[in-house]
Amino acid sequence: MDEQNLIAAEHARRDAMIRNDADALEAMLTERFHYAHINGLVDDRAAYLERIRSGKVSCPYTSARDLKVDIRGPYALLTGISVIGYEWADGSAKGEVETLFTAVWEPRPEGWRLAAYASTPRS
Repeated sequence: MDEQNLIAAEHARRDAMIRNDADALEAMLTERFHYAHINGLVDDRAAYLERIRSGKVSCPYTSARDLKVDIRGPYALLTGISVIGYEWADGSAKGEVETLFTAVWEPRPEGWRLAAYASTPRS
């Protein structure tokens, strides 16, 4: 499991978000997945996947840059800058947010799996 494969996994995850593909995302997550949203909301794996499947919020685009990988044996940290577009299905909100993020990835025989993700506003 090398850095290039990990960065490819992160880009594949973002592509699945754009496609609103909860099944693809589910295959990328560990069982104990933890997602801390920029607004302070925290989801476990089931809540995160339900949020995706509900279609209440869509992500028409997302990107990650300035990526840094720190492989630490049983896990790796991936940090960088993220831009995410969002749109509420009911039309009540639409916009873009730029964040700093940290993702914790675990190497598995089938490839890298995301264990945790957290972001904070970039100022």
